[in-house]
Amino acid sequence: MMYESMKMRVEHDVEKGKISDEYITGDEERQAFNRWTHNFTSQDHPTVIQMGFRYGSLVEDFFTGYQLRCEGWRSMFCNPDRPAFLGNAPISLVDSLNQLKRWAVGVFEVGFSKYSPMIYGIRRLGLLMTLLYSQYAFWPIWSIPITTYAFLPQLALINRVRVFPKDLDHKRTHMLWFGSLEFLLKSLGILTHGFSLTSKVVDDEQSKRYDQGIFDFGVPSPMFVPLTMAALINLVSFIMGLAQVVKSSNLEGLLIQMFIAGFGVVNCWPIYEAMVFRKDKGKLPTKTFSLQHF
Repeated sequence: MMYESMKMRVEHDVEKGKISDEYITGDEERQAFNRWTHNFTSQDHPTVIQMGFRYGSLVEDFFTGYQLRCEGWRSMFCNPDRPAFLGNAPISLVDSLNQLKRWAVGVFEVGFSKYSPMIYGIRRLGLLMTLLYSQYAFWPIWSIPITTYAFLPQLALINRVRVFPKDLDHKRTHMLWFGSLEFLLKSLGILTHGFSLTSKVVDDEQSKRYDQGIFDFGVPSPMFVPLTMAALINLVSFIMGLAQVVKSSNLEGLLIQMFIAGFGVVNCWPIYEAMVFRKDKGKLPTKTFSLQHF
């Protein structure tokens, strides 16, 4: 009831373009609101009337801030001693990946809409601020080089193919692919995505693993399949590459591929641990481990 009453008041004031006298309780407020409403219409009324998020994207916080900057608002840093907001972040890996996928879809919705920073923002923000917002709006594109370096050099190493030159030239995740693919299918009308909720329910064991910095793989999910595939391919390619070096005593041309595979093996250690060594509920489900073979 209170919400409906406030909604009616706001809509009434937006339509009139000023605060009604019945909502003003003193002369100081009346003078202040008169200064605010002078020369303003209901379309461009400032803070008192404009409130709430701008929707139309899964990342309404990013979209709202971006739109406000385009409308001429200026940001300020506010860091009060008393926390202004307390919330829960996902602590299991599958929930974190779901949230990352949602962000990827959301920023693509902004980046490929009529409000794209490259066509809408550049006329209002200038070049530098446009580049900043473009970096956020198109960051899922990083999935292309990341996936390439996660698989191509390792597969080439397994097949004894050198993809880097002999003279060594000075030459980031799979969830971005999920988000990019989902956005593409939705744009083509093949898929209608919903709002993927992330679980905020945490048991004691899960909370303990989170505090210890241990990944929680406990829930079977297709999003774990690329992770396990990349981990196994990196491990196999590193072992086979090492065998080639020992057999031929020739590291020339294989050094960069060996380094990339070794780097992948080191970073994939939590996955190997979840597949083989862990016995808790956060280990990698057998269903996921078996699915990646197909």
